[in-house]
Amino acid sequence: MEAIYDLNEGPWIAPQFVRGLARRLLPTIERRQLIFTEMPIVWNTWLAIWSQDLAGQGHPRESAASVRVLPP
Repeated sequence: MEAIYDLNEGPWIAPQFVRGLARRLLPTIERRQLIFTEMPIVWNTWLAIWSQDLAGQGHPRESAASVRVLPP
């Protein structure tokens, strides 16, 4: 199965099947989940993530919790 999500569409993008049968129903995805510049980040959250990274503690998982690219 091969599907395309046209990133020029929006705010919701439906899959366009190119090859094969859709064995699994793919989701319609919110454009901002794929175009990260469209995903707002609250300044306090950004500052906390930046500070944690500078301290060598990595990135908290919660920072990307709302971002789902692939279906479960």
